[in-house]
Amino acid sequence: MSQSASPLPDWLSALAAKTWVEGPLLGTVERIDDAARARAVQAASEMRAITIGRPFASGSAPTLGDWSITKSTHEDGTRVSAYDHFEVDCHGLEITHLDALNHLGVDRQWYRGFSSDTEDGISLAELASVPILTRCVFLDVAESRGESYINAEHPVDWSDLDRALARAGVDIEPGDAILVDMGRDKLEQAGHHVRPIADSPNGRPGIGESGSQWIAASGASLLGWDLNDFHAAGHLQLSVHLLIWAIGLMLVDNCDFAALREAINQKTERTGMLVVCPLQVSGATGCAVNPVVLI
Repeated sequence: MSQSASPLPDWLSALAAKTWVEGPLLGTVERIDDAARARAVQAASEMRAITIGRPFASGSAPTLGDWSITKSTHEDGTRVSAYDHFEVDCHGLEITHLDALNHLGVDRQWYRGFSSDTEDGISLAELASVPILTRCVFLDVAESRGESYINAEHPVDWSDLDRALARAGVDIEPGDAILVDMGRDKLEQAGHHVRPIADSPNGRPGIGESGSQWIAASGASLLGWDLNDFHAAGHLQLSVHLLIWAIGLMLVDNCDFAALREAINQKTERTGMLVVCPLQVSGATGCAVNPVVLI
């Protein structure tokens, strides 16, 4: 994924200029400290574990991307062993994955000014060196709008996230992760599919520029979401993904919140313990993951 050289809004450029001087080398993941982990333990009072990763189901959606499994077996007397070779595109709109800080750049630069023309930059291996275990705050944006799922006409904005946070019954503290539920599972059940920007002439639902500013100001260590950046003519494209470049925001794309929503919305405080375990692959720009939330 790359961003065109079109002018960026002043707020985003100013944010990058400040963060690149004062911010942590590994971006927002470094906000996860002992206090954030302690809050996570308190939030997981029931110790009920729920996965929020989407399944790898062949033919489940038109934009699944390239992945394949090659299997082989070896028999030796009464024993049999099976081996798999697994190949997957770790980005796109279907597979739940974590974006590293060398995934999106501007003007041939990654976060903190590393050149995109070299092997420099903060890759998956560096991010994975920091254990991703923190408290998560669940923001049900569709519910706060009184809708089953959001549509492509109105981007998720600052006020939407404020309302969802009020319903969550807790404030976001530095190092918390935020999980933004926009009702993708219900949108897909209604017969719609999330498609690339080039295949979405009528726009695509998601978080818009105002919502991106809210996320940047929240102090969160990670954003997990089920949809993606809002797209429509005349709007800033990839407004949330640009925060990777500006502040080193850690993103977990394409989450499945169906099971978590039912359980966590029954809590007085919609919080839990989020655990994400990416692989330590040097130079990689992302990794398929199956995050777990304990409530």
